[in-house]
Amino acid sequence: MLDCCSCEGEEPVRKRVRERLSEGRLAVATGLSVVRRGTGRLCSVCDHPIGRNENEHEVRNGGGDTDAVAHAGCHRIWREESRKLVPPLC
Repeated sequence: MLDCCSCEGEEPVRKRVRERLSEGRLAVATGLSVVRRGTGRLCSVCDHPIGRNENEHEVRNGGGDTDAVAHAGCHRIWREESRKLVPPLC
């Protein structure tokens, strides 16, 4: 269940994540993220603000700069879709 954009349902959010990953608008999210109280920034997945009563997941790019932020539910979907793009380590 998505708290931020539950009116859309999960599948439209998954589709948006896949599109943004393929367009390069979202980085592949397979590493660690920093979690904090929401700061009001727009979620990089659903474009809704992340309120102070929500957790904000901050994903950093390879250079250490902030890449994107997402609601907890959006971040979960982002990570799931990202894992499909990265071959498993053997």
